Amino acid sequence: MKKRNPSVTGLDHPFGRLAQRMPTLSDRWDRDWLPLWGEVSDVLLPAVDLKEEEEKLVLKADLPGFSEKEIELTCVGDRLSLKARRETEKAKETDDYHMSERHYGSYQRTVVLPFAVRDPEAIRAHYEKGVLTVEIPKSDAVKMQQRPIPIRFEP
Repeated sequence: MKKRNPSVTGLDHPFGRLAQRMPTLSDRWDRDWLPLWGEVSDVLLPAVDLKEEEEKLVLKADLPGFSEKEIELTCVGDRLSLKARRETEKAKETDDYHMSERHYGSYQRTVVLPFAVRDPEAIRAHYEKGVLTVEIPKSDAVKMQQRPIPIRFEP
């Protein structure tokens, strides 16, 4: 069995994977654990995935139960901002809730993209079954930057 150097922190090393995930751990802590203690902030963070494909970036955000009037999407430079607001349902005096766990209020998330968007008009978004999908095409300049670099191996 091959021994590993403990100072190596590449992605095949447990500490390398931990270092890669550190920026998202605080977001997940706020979203997943603080609500259990009743310490929900005024702004909730929707869960998002950002995937890079050859011609575009694809962002998917979980926003169940929203209408088109309740979701706002903006892009400035390399920042894509998503806002949604769900109003609290008005309870009648005769309503007798046994449990109320649904979140109401503002959802907001700003994602830093790996490149600045040159043409925000080319961004396409659609909402289906509680998932907002945003497709951000890569500009020709970004595509030109992504080239394999040949490696010369010396004997």
